[in-house]
Amino acid sequence: MGVFINNQTNQTLPISTPTGVRLNTGGGRVRQLANGFLSISPVQRSDEGTYTCTARNSLGQDRTSGRLRVFSRPRLYVRPNPVYERRVGESVSLPCMAVTDASLDVSYIWQHNGLRLDLAKAPQYSMRSTMDGDLTIVNLTLAETGEYECIVQTTVGSVVASTRIQLYAQPGAPGAVVADDITATDARLQWSDGSDNGRRIIGYQVEGTRFAHLFF
Repeated sequence: MGVFINNQTNQTLPISTPTGVRLNTGGGRVRQLANGFLSISPVQRSDEGTYTCTARNSLGQDRTSGRLRVFSRPRLYVRPNPVYERRVGESVSLPCMAVTDASLDVSYIWQHNGLRLDLAKAPQYSMRSTMDGDLTIVNLTLAETGEYECIVQTTVGSVVASTRIQLYAQPGAPGAVVADDITATDARLQWSDGSDNGRRIIGYQVEGTRFAHLFF
């Protein structure tokens, strides 16, 4: 991370440090560019303070000052597990908490399969407080399966934590049941698999009803 300070001239001008000592801008982290900008890269906490640029000519001098404040990007303190496996109808809590500068506003945003969650329109989702980004999902349905992202944002950066919810349920009903090759004693049944809903289908049970012939 770096910072540029503009002295609004095209000359190499004396610039003082936060402690009032003249800066050495010839190289290293601190450089004065050809357009007069002061470049500090990478910026550090120790660079915080007031910087003064002094312009001089044969008639005198003038100066201007500006304060540099250095903030850290948010860092994840608590992140969700990579995968959560649940059954339909259960609940799950996805933890997400970041360390940020106390003087910065922070927001937690959740996305599901790339789309931002609107908690006001989706009652199954809730966040317990504004101090952290924990997301709770109740009465899970297959619609909640997929990828989730917790995005922590401040004015100086953002960080993302990802997780996935895998839901399991009973399989869907087979479809397109067809009987063919029918004879007096045999028939062949065919069908297409229903959704496995997260678990491999391991077998089918076939039941039939025998109809008696009525003779008059």
